Amino acid sequence: MTKQRTAVIGDTSAASGKQVAEALRAEGVEVVATCYDGISLVEAVVQHHPSVVALDLILPRLTGLQVIDALRRKGLNPSFVVASAVSARERVLAAKEAGVSFYILKPIDAARLAKMASALALELEIAVA
Repeated sequence: MTKQRTAVIGDTSAASGKQVAEALRAEGVEVVATCYDGISLVEAVVQHHPSVVALDLILPRLTGLQVIDALRRKGLNPSFVVASAVSARERVLAAKEAGVSFYILKPIDAARLAKMASALALELEIAVA
């Protein structure tokens, strides 16, 4: 029996969040919550235990990196996908060091997002198999 692949999204931009959600849904990943700040994102991940957390680095109340750190300290280890306008090398490297699987820049290119979602879905499929 295969575990349902689920995602929680954290983004202040409803349009970006919707774009990421649609790409994940197209790959069979169910989006169980969308949050607009870091604290509610942490709470949603604790509640739903998703296999994927898609988030921006710039969130109110907790940054994306603080969210990842808080979740790791709680023993939660979903795959992390960052969709952000932040392209500074040190931020991208910090995200990679925090364990982010994919990093995509905003404005989001639909073709790159589809490729990322497909690769992520394959990664999740292998992890639950």
